[in-house]
Amino acid sequence: MKEVEVLVNGLVGPSYEKGHIGFRYNQKLVPFSLGNHAGSIYHVNMEILEWLNDSHLGNFKPLDKKRKNDWGYETEVELCRLMIEGKLNLIRKDKSGEDVLVHFRWEGPMWVPEKRKTKRKR
Repeated sequence: MKEVEVLVNGLVGPSYEKGHIGFRYNQKLVPFSLGNHAGSIYHVNMEILEWLNDSHLGNFKPLDKKRKNDWGYETEVELCRLMIEGKLNLIRKDKSGEDVLVHFRWEGPMWVPEKRKTKRKR
């Protein structure tokens, strides 16, 4: 299976309720997304977050719908930690439909969601 490294240094949460979180590099989209939510590309969803927990790779809290933004920010920080540690490796399809092992790698300091340019109010 082909392997690819994708650098990431930013995150967006088009739908925390669905676990949709997108990866960016220098504010630009990175490849190997899962889908599009309201015009924003995302790379992980709730199913992947649950799989990461079940695999003992991640430590994601259950979604609290009353505190979605707080949950989303905490989830983004945990995703960043996994990328820094080299543990966010997911199988995706390339343009020809072949499986690719994608190593999402964080570049830069730990993610601080409150400082992002598209910051939502808590």
